[in-house]
Amino acid sequence: MKDIKGFIGKYIRNTEQISILSSPKFAAGRKILDYTKELQDNFVMIGKLAAENREILDTYLFPLLKKEQLDENDREILRDAFSALLNGYTMENVDIPLATMISDRLLEDALMYPDAVEEMLIPALDDNVLANYNLMNMAKRTSAYSSVCARVREKAFTSGRMLLTYLEPEKFVLLKSETAMDSVLTNGRYISALYENLCGDAAVNQENMDILLRADAIANDSFYREQAPFFDWNYYKLRTCEYFGMVLEQHNRRGFGQEQCRIVKEHCDRLKALWKENPEENGEAITEEEVMLLSSRADYLSGNLSVEEYKFLLSELYQKRNSRGFTIADVFINVLLPVEYMRLLDNRKLSEEEKSTLEEIYHNATNYVFQMPNQSSFNFLLEYFCALLGCFIEIPGGMLFRELGLSCLAAFHPPTYVHTMMVGKITSCLCGHLLRLHPEAFAGVAGYDGKEPLTEEKRYEIIEFAYKGALCHDFGKLYVMDIISVYGRKILDDEFDMIKCHADLGADLLLRCESTKNYANIARGHHKWYDNSKGYPTNFSTEALSEKILIDLVTVADCIDAATDTVGRSYSKGKTLTDMKQELAEGAGTRYTPYVTELMEDKKVFTDVEFILSRYREKLYRDTYVRLQNVSEREKR
Repeated sequence: MKDIKGFIGKYIRNTEQISILSSPKFAAGRKILDYTKELQDNFVMIGKLAAENREILDTYLFPLLKKEQLDENDREILRDAFSALLNGYTMENVDIPLATMISDRLLEDALMYPDAVEEMLIPALDDNVLANYNLMNMAKRTSAYSSVCARVREKAFTSGRMLLTYLEPEKFVLLKSETAMDSVLTNGRYISALYENLCGDAAVNQENMDILLRADAIANDSFYREQAPFFDWNYYKLRTCEYFGMVLEQHNRRGFGQEQCRIVKEHCDRLKALWKENPEENGEAITEEEVMLLSSRADYLSGNLSVEEYKFLLSELYQKRNSRGFTIADVFINVLLPVEYMRLLDNRKLSEEEKSTLEEIYHNATNYVFQMPNQSSFNFLLEYFCALLGCFIEIPGGMLFRELGLSCLAAFHPPTYVHTMMVGKITSCLCGHLLRLHPEAFAGVAGYDGKEPLTEEKRYEIIEFAYKGALCHDFGKLYVMDIISVYGRKILDDEFDMIKCHADLGADLLLRCESTKNYANIARGHHKWYDNSKGYPTNFSTEALSEKILIDLVTVADCIDAATDTVGRSYSKGKTLTDMKQELAEGAGTRYTPYVTELMEDKKVFTDVEFILSRYREKLYRDTYVRLQNVSEREKR
């Protein structure tokens, strides 16, 4: 037992170390060339740690999860592992999907012992709600493809509703353990969080409101207070009021009615009054800035504030933010507050002040991520950051969405940024050469008919289109960045389902902006095979698209870079371009465009691509370091 605990502890330490190694931060005095060398060394180390982790999981943890019957030692190991892997109340989550697997197994075990309610069932239900809620938060960023999110949410609801049965007075009075009573009472309000992202359904909204009203009533019920005198009732009331305020997130995206908004306002007013009774102690639970955001939003949505008054309050709160703080409260003000502001704007008639504010928000948001310390998980930050991307407003003469997307990739995960830039460079190279060899292949691209002589101006336009489209091909990965950066174990089925959403999610983002909408099909189709027989999305075909040739070139470039990368891939050695040439030839006409064979047999093409692979990748890592350096210097001013 001691050995198994030790190995699982090693998995956790390795996973935390991998997170730090994959995205080293700026360090004063370090030279640019040292940064690239450090990343290369880091990924060699990541490869070793990842191999260790996979062996630990395959040898110790997975067999334990598959045991037909657990003994007490097994349960202790799994409970300790769960606690170390997931903390649902901070951003320090090491491995949410793995923690959820453990939680599901412990619950399955606890249900086999109906007499051990307080010792086994209630703790297992409590952990299962927490784990599946966190996994739901990962999945809901891909809500356009909600099967994973819906299934995980329903698991959490099932456990939560089972817990709520113990709130019934005849059951609650039988509980003897303070821990069990604490879990049951806490979930009386916590289950409200499971309704997040369920938009537009009045019955569901009312169900959510009823749960919160019941939680509020419990806080003032003498029966529960007498049964649980040890319970922190002040904290419970604060958090219940906070949960009322949170249902109106993102400009009441879920569509609560006016009367419901009024009820929320009443509880936000109560939150303000409660908070002021003991600011020092209550500030540990919820900050004054959070209270003010919740309160002002409820005032606005219930009709007690004008839009201009609300915008003014949001601006004041934003100016008071801690741009170097990364608690949940800090993320709330740094990232969610701007989303609330942006949802108030009419992009058809922006004032100059609003344009200026938006530019400030975009730059501050990316700088915030660049400054993010090495944390085990940025699940919570990603949730709100994706919301910010989803309501981005492009300003003529201002930051383009392509620029914001690339900055975000560089900030969240430098290897993914470098991969994106490499795909852009390789695509433009292949495009230029194919225009030389077979200009007719580009009929329909950028207004070219494929018959007339290709002018230099049209040639440049087509290559520029291909390059910019390639740069945008992976923007959807921003929604699943915490999964993309998993190196220490195999990707689980749920995670792969979420990763496959990135093509559609990226396309949907690009369609929102004038400067990127023409690249949406490239993002949506870059994982489709040339003959559309395989790949994803399964309900999308590239066959009849005018930009099909560009999609096919991006697919080739994507595979070339991924296969030959010797820095950002810890789990396998990068292939040589010669090796990749053979693989491309074997897939020509099925996975890859038939043109790929002729392209890679052409000495000019092969030499150019080989140069990009050998020299351009290092340049890009140096550029990433310069970005980090510039942000660090700006923050010091």
